[in-house]
Amino acid sequence: MKISDLEFYAVRLPQRKAEESVCAIILRLVSDTDAEGWGECHLNWLPESLPMWRDYLLPLLAGRSIFRLEDFREIEPLQKIAGLRAGLEMACWDLIGRVANQPLCHLWGGRYREHVPLAIRIPSMSESNLSQWLHTWTEQGFYTQILSLTGDIEKDLSFIHAVKDASADHIQLQLDGRHSYLAKNIEPLLQGIAGIEVDCFIDPFAEEPEACEGYVWQAEEIPLGATISSPGEVVSIALARAADYVVIDVEKTGGLWTAKECAVVAQAAGLEVLLRYPQALGLATAALLQLAGCTRNITMASECQYEQLREDILSERLELLDGALAVPIGPGLGIEVDRGKLEEYWLF
Repeated sequence: MKISDLEFYAVRLPQRKAEESVCAIILRLVSDTDAEGWGECHLNWLPESLPMWRDYLLPLLAGRSIFRLEDFREIEPLQKIAGLRAGLEMACWDLIGRVANQPLCHLWGGRYREHVPLAIRIPSMSESNLSQWLHTWTEQGFYTQILSLTGDIEKDLSFIHAVKDASADHIQLQLDGRHSYLAKNIEPLLQGIAGIEVDCFIDPFAEEPEACEGYVWQAEEIPLGATISSPGEVVSIALARAADYVVIDVEKTGGLWTAKECAVVAQAAGLEVLLRYPQALGLATAALLQLAGCTRNITMASECQYEQLREDILSERLELLDGALAVPIGPGLGIEVDRGKLEEYWLF
């Protein structure tokens, strides 16, 4: 079965906050048997540029087997643009699953879990609105919440304590340092959060993990997490003993299969896994669920913003139960695209 056609759609979907929206590129891949597969990626492409990208990419893809996913690494633009490679690979996997009439989690080892808990990233907001939103999220079952840090110790400590005060200890807190702190400057922050239960501190250091090898993490009660994009980076983290968790951003790895490889290497190294697909709009959410559904060493909630969307482009909205999404069991990604919704939110 070979690739015969490729379509791009730029879509913008409204979020629950009425003034906000999020954009994505939706891909439709067609085989020489007229079977189709769908993918999603997030690129800074102008909608009017999509026909040009199709004309450029289709000759490079046409005639290639949908089963030879490793061949994508040989195509120059896909080598350079990890998000595009991830979207195309997702569409191929969707096609493969449809041909096999099985959800992807069955093809990748079997469904280990039926529901995947989700984490909410707390956006920047005033402390007066914080309590209301935290209450809303916990009522929906989103008990794991992620707080992005800025590198400003005073500001970060103020926000962390405001979150804990507003939540009355009803949430599980993850801190995302976003590489904001030098190892030599982080002690005042750790002292300021002493006594606050933190599930994981992701990417605290501005330095590479190897550069922090001699640093002794003083907050032994707080597990460290490190975002990675390849199996080799997992090996480096393990050898340096630089983290307890690896955070796999599926799009940054360049695709679902590389993300799965990262999880396998992490399991062999004794590391736990967090999955992240923060801008997932429906298709990518389903892809994350398929991956999480068959990956044993995921022990914390996965991050995506699907439940912050007022609308999606799926024929049926993904099932949410107490802050967790059900792993869809239809073939491929397990979902169907609603062409009417796709046209409604299509930008070009």
